[in-house]
Amino acid sequence: MRPSTHRLLAVCTAWISLGAIGLESVRAQGIVPPPAPTRLPRHATFVLSPAESWVELTLFTGSSRSKLAGTVQLFLGDPEVPVIAIVGMVGLSVDGADLTALDFQPGLPGIPEPLRMIQDPRVRSIGSWNTLTGEIAFELHLMAAPTTNSSGIPNLPVPMPMQFSGTLANSGLKIDGDNGNIPDGTIRMHIQAFETPMPPSIIDVWFSTTVGFHAIHTVPPTDAPRAISDGDLLSPRGYVVRTNHELTARLGFMPVVPDLGLDAVMTVGRGEIWFSFKKAAGQLWSETLRRWLTHGDLLSERGYVVRTHAQLLARFRTATNAAANVGLDAVARLPNGEILFSTDDSFVSDAMNRLIGHGDLLSNRGRVVLTNAQLLQRFHVIDLTMGPMPRDYGLDAVIPRSNAEVWFSTRTGFLDEVFGNVSDGDLLSSLGYIVARNLDLVAAFIPLEDLANFGLDAATWSVPCIRGDFDGDGDVDEVDLASFEAAISGPALASPAPEIGDLDGDGDSDQADFGIFQRCASGADVFADAACDDPPQ
Repeated sequence: MRPSTHRLLAVCTAWISLGAIGLESVRAQGIVPPPAPTRLPRHATFVLSPAESWVELTLFTGSSRSKLAGTVQLFLGDPEVPVIAIVGMVGLSVDGADLTALDFQPGLPGIPEPLRMIQDPRVRSIGSWNTLTGEIAFELHLMAAPTTNSSGIPNLPVPMPMQFSGTLANSGLKIDGDNGNIPDGTIRMHIQAFETPMPPSIIDVWFSTTVGFHAIHTVPPTDAPRAISDGDLLSPRGYVVRTNHELTARLGFMPVVPDLGLDAVMTVGRGEIWFSFKKAAGQLWSETLRRWLTHGDLLSERGYVVRTHAQLLARFRTATNAAANVGLDAVARLPNGEILFSTDDSFVSDAMNRLIGHGDLLSNRGRVVLTNAQLLQRFHVIDLTMGPMPRDYGLDAVIPRSNAEVWFSTRTGFLDEVFGNVSDGDLLSSLGYIVARNLDLVAAFIPLEDLANFGLDAATWSVPCIRGDFDGDGDVDEVDLASFEAAISGPALASPAPEIGDLDGDGDSDQADFGIFQRCASGADVFADAACDDPPQ
């Protein structure tokens, strides 16, 4: 490294140290799955092992057996459930159940595959658990999912409740049960499952849903249920961050347009939000910008175009195939200023001579950051299509993390050997765990509609990504400087770590990049300005 570079780094280090005095620390907290709790009462989630769990269904046409996947959620030590006065005996109730019969062998006429059964929300299921012996017994009222068929008629419940008994010890659940001797409808199940830790109840992400709903509770409260659209930006704490009208108000649409939906979103400096609207909104004319706006453009709530669709995809395409609009489905920004995104539709990149899937995570600098298969590789997806190529489940939302982790949602749900049914509304981690279930995200709103999934179309950190904050702790300090120093290459030389060192997007890491880092440096434990190097608009 040249002496001049060392001197610049030394100056920046000293300046950072001076800037660390007198301001309160504000940090973006990392979230990891907590260890399984041991206290009572507690809410516990058990994930079935499909290799060791099965369901047998007997109809007049015969009997058939299938592997069983899914989850059972129990409230262990429920104080409202009476039990016999025996030492160690506690009551329990069933918080929920989501079970999927993957493939009946032989097949049964009239039975859909996979057959999904959930706890009947209209009936409370209770039981007991002896904490000393591990013996457990409970009933479970099941019904087919979804709760209504294509004609809107409620699905019938499973005839008679399932009566389960077995053991719960060392976080392992092993039970057998049936619904009695029911002519033409006997169900027997064997379940082996293990307890998995629940994610934190509230995660500081902002999000939008795929379908709208009516919120019984909002902050501030309203006299009547409040209509929430699929274009509103929400907080899991129960308030609307922005209505869709607030996001689009400065874009010059005349006359005022209805909700356009929210397909991609991210927070940037000084409270600004960038977003895209849904494909169904079509092409819209802006009177103030004097141009057409599309679902593939990245827009600002302040009334300007951040990047056009063509600009985002410029390094993937040549002029010969630049016309088709494949949309903008997810968006985020890295600490080096790089914009990550996904598209609504798959397309062929002639610049890379390959197919780009709509579930792939891309960069505006012309690289595929992660394929859809790589995002899901830590999960145990059960592909029921059994096609020759891995299925693309889409990418609806993306939140990069500081530890090479990515939080995301898929456009299409899937079955997982560990977690059972994973919906398109669940927030997932590329490390292979579920960050938050969809109903947990909207729980604070108490939706009036009784849906199992409201979808997850867009998500972003409530705290914006800061240029130069490579460790994601909210400041730009000596630790980030050390990361930047390791990525320096010099002018016109490829950076060994462009995701850190290349702050201006020219492929190298030199004095120009150092200048950007210096302007964004804040000092240790001082919350950096997220707009430190944003160009004026």
